[in-house]
Amino acid sequence: MKHTLSKKSAARVAAAALAALLLPAASFGASQTITKVYITWYGFNDNSCTVESQHDCNTIAYPKNGGFPTKHNIATEGKGTYTDPITFATAANDAGGAAEFKPGTILYIPLVRKYFVMEDQCAECIADWKKKHYHVDLWMGPSFEQNAGPLNACEDKLTQGDSGSSGAGTIIVNPAKDLPVDTTPLYLNGKCTTHVYKN
Repeated sequence: MKHTLSKKSAARVAAAALAALLLPAASFGASQTITKVYITWYGFNDNSCTVESQHDCNTIAYPKNGGFPTKHNIATEGKGTYTDPITFATAANDAGGAAEFKPGTILYIPLVRKYFVMEDQCAECIADWKKKHYHVDLWMGPSFEQNAGPLNACEDKLTQGDSGSSGAGTIIVNPAKDLPVDTTPLYLNGKCTTHVYKN
């Protein structure tokens, strides 16, 4: 399966056209559980940089030092706690508006028992969100180059469902701060080290 690629803030391909097609931002207040979400994964090797066709980087679209209410300046696999979440990408325009989830939104993923923070833009998520299909792309691994084969295999293994209405993942938006957390790295030293729980 081709991995979802996250577009970045400079020189984006057809950004204006995509933004015009986006639905209004989803609005969430209290904690909400969403099922049938297409959950994909990406890392340094298949992350898009300043343009969609450029890969091998840790660039994110909504860095903290860019004035966004996010946690990091580069894509980061934190411990996955509420205070040290992991980067995720989803549908949003270049300014972070018209978003499936706004920059800074916290998700909890029961599958891996970790918290994630919205810090990046995902081209395939944009296409799915136009059709009202939820899609999140979760970062895994270090913020530097990895052996592509094992990393891609780990991403594929953890993907939940398929594009469109065939998502099979569960997410919790604006979760409580005290949900169970497994701080085991998702990907470490060239190996898929993720612990998987009931989705």
